[in-house]
Amino acid sequence: MNGQRISRRGMLQALGIGGLAAALLPHGLSLTPGLAQAGPTRIPKRILFVYGMGSIRSFYPPVGIGGKAPTETQWALGPLHGALAGMESKLIITDGIDMSVDGVSQPAAANAHINGGTEAMTGAKRVSGSLAGAISIDQYIARGLNSPSPITKIPSLKLSSACNGGDAEGGPHYIASGQVISPERNPATAFNRVFAGFAPPSQNPADVKAAEAALAQKKSVLQSATKEFSAISTKLAAEDKKKLEAHAAAISDLEARLALRGSGVSCAPPDAAYKADLGKFGGVGAHPLADFDLDARLVTAAFSCDLTRVATIHLPTHYDLESTIGYSGGMFGTSDSHDLTHKTNDSSAALWNDAAAMAMIKKVHTTQAQLFRRTLDLLNAIPESDGGSLLDHTVVLWCSQIAEGGHEVTELPWILAGGAGGAFRTGRYLKFARPGGRGPSHNNLFVSLANAVGVPTTTFGESSVCTGPLAGL
Repeated sequence: MNGQRISRRGMLQALGIGGLAAALLPHGLSLTPGLAQAGPTRIPKRILFVYGMGSIRSFYPPVGIGGKAPTETQWALGPLHGALAGMESKLIITDGIDMSVDGVSQPAAANAHINGGTEAMTGAKRVSGSLAGAISIDQYIARGLNSPSPITKIPSLKLSSACNGGDAEGGPHYIASGQVISPERNPATAFNRVFAGFAPPSQNPADVKAAEAALAQKKSVLQSATKEFSAISTKLAAEDKKKLEAHAAAISDLEARLALRGSGVSCAPPDAAYKADLGKFGGVGAHPLADFDLDARLVTAAFSCDLTRVATIHLPTHYDLESTIGYSGGMFGTSDSHDLTHKTNDSSAALWNDAAAMAMIKKVHTTQAQLFRRTLDLLNAIPESDGGSLLDHTVVLWCSQIAEGGHEVTELPWILAGGAGGAFRTGRYLKFARPGGRGPSHNNLFVSLANAVGVPTTTFGESSVCTGPLAGL
């Protein structure tokens, strides 16, 4: 290093490693136990969370066929989900699941959106008005899959084209109690993080050699940092030495990940068309629809090449879609599109009987359904060695911060897609019983998801509202 000292953050930036890795280092977090890496003939299971802002309850549920009420196996898509037509056999429409933790005594949320945001993916009580008190399900699964040693280059991807996707307090992703992490909002940065130094199977030997040289350089930076830590460790107080040892352990983990380039049989790295679109649209917030598409294509590529097995993509919100739906401030007597969602939420809302206003807000949801369908199509287009598709070996959860425009967190409009390699029987509408007005906890759903992708557990989040895997799923 020619006598130059390199900071921890500078080192991570030089390596192109950010997000979770950067967040882990200061806290000295260890990985939790999980399953060992699957054998070479097994197709890995992946999990993708598509995170939104809820639905319109009256238009969310499936409808019946032939004038009958919908049943578990006899149903048709509701009016907001026409874009999913033809994909019904790969879906599970859930109806009646609650964020039960919301009824547990905890610090009051700073606002209704933070209330849902802190509970949606953690299933845990808050430790303050704006911070959740436990790890989120995406990070829990990523940590479990990569223990006792890493099996993918990237533990998890968190991507967002939404206007508020980079929020800190109130965001859904947590590596531990009170430790929120923001998603990456720049598609170009995300691409470089995932595919830097990647050599796809059967690539030109010269390109492989160049990738190996870049990998060696990055490992050299890590080794230099490790030596620097060792040199000063004897001069530190006990507490500082403990922190430094945690940093060194995290560096060792990062070094192991650098050797993991992915080896998916179905590997389909980003093509020239993706890279052209990345150059044209990739930015922060300027092109939310195009950027979501870039995010979905990147996740598909990363899954197919086994560079990660856990990802979240944030959907564009009503703010991001104002030009798409034709909204401008002041329309229908509303102050902004957020106000429009409240005034079109249910039959008691001020604009419920205004056909133009209702058509506009419905377009937000139908547009999001189109983006969800696009994501499923991308996954479904990648063949796997058993004759199925990448989607068949993935479970996708369309989840949300809140249930609907009134900020409720009960009767969540959450949809599952893909079977996680046969873990779930798809093509169903699951309407859960709600005795006393209470449905099953979304914590139970998260237990089922973790088990399905290879992280065995019997509980998740707030234990008082979690009874185990979701019955009937």
